[in-house]
Amino acid sequence: VTNACGSLTSAVATLTVNTAPTITTQPTSRTTCAGTSATFTIAATATPSLTFQWRKGGVNIPNATSATYTIASVASADAASYDCIVTNACGNATSAAAMLVVGSVPANDRVSNPWPLAAGGSLPGDTTCATIDAADAPVCEAQSVTAPGLWYRLVGTGTSVTVSLCGSSFDTRLSAFCGSPGSLTCVAGNDDSCSLQSSITLCTQRGTDYLVLVHGVDAARGPFIILATDTNESCTATCETPCPPCIADYNLDGGVDAGDIGTFFEAWEFSDPCTDVNQDGGIDFTDVGEFFAVWENGGC
Repeated sequence: VTNACGSLTSAVATLTVNTAPTITTQPTSRTTCAGTSATFTIAATATPSLTFQWRKGGVNIPNATSATYTIASVASADAASYDCIVTNACGNATSAAAMLVVGSVPANDRVSNPWPLAAGGSLPGDTTCATIDAADAPVCEAQSVTAPGLWYRLVGTGTSVTVSLCGSSFDTRLSAFCGSPGSLTCVAGNDDSCSLQSSITLCTQRGTDYLVLVHGVDAARGPFIILATDTNESCTATCETPCPPCIADYNLDGGVDAGDIGTFFEAWEFSDPCTDVNQDGGIDFTDVGEFFAVWENGGC
């Protein structure tokens, strides 16, 4: 400020320009297995500082007021859309909605419930939410079970059949067995036949059930397509496991108890030849009756 007598300079004034929120990173959709955690994250810029409010299906979630929202143990009820409202003195911005899909354990997770796989057919699958089957599947041609897996039942054609996971999205393993749950015999196993994916060819007996396990290297898991192709090449295969010398001790543990009943029924459901107790050439309820008659007497 100046006049004829001199001048004065004022104090410095600072101009601050506030800005409304701008979202720079949107939350992303995800698929999570039940019982595991799920985290959504957002990033935004603005002046002055921001506040956050996460919503589920458009409804505010209590205490979900940071840039990250985590569900510690996901349940089926958590499947929904999630978004976040970012607010400051200049306004607010709402993020894009992110979907949470909650996966469940597949029906063919256990050896007792394999899905049918026909020679000449293919099926999609996903081991992401499956469990590890080390207790059900022995090591097969150096393929130990360390990752979650799914089971399939292939009925032998009397020819060689190729089972392939080529083109799947993770580092796979394949193991194929004959026999019944609790007494499986390795037929074929493979790790890396086609890049990091697996393929096996097995000589099959016509009418014999083969149990195929899709699993992964180390802890690898993910989606896949399993393809069975009949090569139409004749072959002679045997897939025989010795029958228990004492039919009442069906699980071969040296005792006659309730454990033998469970093992017998698992084998009977798969038409294991050893369950033809009356040796009439067929496997039916008369064999169950014969088994119980022997079992109740505690003899062989």
